[in-house]
Parts: sequence; structure tokens; C-alpha cells
Amino acid sequence: LKLAANNLGDRNTRKLADCMMATDIEVLDLSRNKIGTDLGEKQDGGNRTGVGEVVGIALGEMIEGTDSLVDIDLSWNSIRGKGAAAIGTAMGHGTTLKRVNLSFNSFSDEGGEAVGQSLHTNPILEEVDLSDNRIGERGSFFLANGVKASSSMRKLKLRNNPIGAAGARAIL
Repeated sequence: LKLAANNLGDRNTRKLADCMMATDIEVLDLSRNKIGTDLGEKQDGGNRTGVGEVVGIALGEMIEGTDSLVDIDLSWNSIRGKGAAAIGTAMGHGTTLKRVNLSFNSFSDEGGEAVGQSLHTNPILEEVDLSDNRIGERGSFFLANGVKASSSMRKLKLRNNPIGAAGARAIL
């Protein structure tokens, strides 16, 4: 199912995530859909509700709940914070998931840590693209540990992340 560049936004993506759990779809492309851009309503103190994080949590639940998804592309969105962590954690529970493209989001170290930990528990995940996600040295250490623990990982892309020399050495 290729739904790239359809401006689905957060609300529609959450609805789609709920529906996906009852399908046999193997490939899902939700790239360039402005996922994670809805900041929600202002609450007391001027803070926002974090609706952009909620959609990431819904996508994580979808990844965990489907038993057919092999390839998912969530690139070029704005998934961050708790939503990024939920997707990263869910990747460890996906029993069919082999390829994940999360490039050009805002995963940062929080999401990098969750993805790294998921590599310990997903026995078939082969490729993960985390390019352009603001993952720093701390996140790269978790990813390095995950890659070393995984027997299936073949390709990890971290292009244009501030992992530094220490992060690069850890991954090598």
C-alpha cells in the first residue's frame, strides 16, 4: 500500500493505523505525509498536547499488532519524542518486519535508543534507515549494541546524524 505524499497528517494516519491491524498488507509507504506536524491545542501554561507524538504511538501499536507487515516507510515526516520511541520499541516486537525507513524525521537520541534496544529482540529485521534524524553519540551507542546483538541486521543507515567520532567507532 503506497500512500506517500498524500498529506494524511496526524488524524488520518491514526485512523489508518487502527485499520491496518486487520489487514494482510506487507508493504506500507507513508512517507511525506506530514505525520507528527500537528502540535495540538495549547494547554495551561502554553504547552501543547503533543498530538504529533500520539500518532507515533499509534503507529507503534500498529507495528506491534500486525502479523504481515514486512516493509514500512515513514520517512520525511516529523515523528519525534515519545512517538519515535514507541515506533522504535515496537520494531522489537514485529515478527515479520524486515525493512524500516525512518529517515528525515526527528528521532533524536530517544528514538535511536529505542531502535537500538529493539534490535536485540527482532530476529529478522535486516535494514533500518535512520538518516537525518538528529541522533547523537548517546543514541549511536544503543544502536551499536543492538547491531552487534542482532544476527539478522544487514544494513544500518545513519547518514547526516551528529554521532561524532566516538559514535562511529562504537558502530564499527
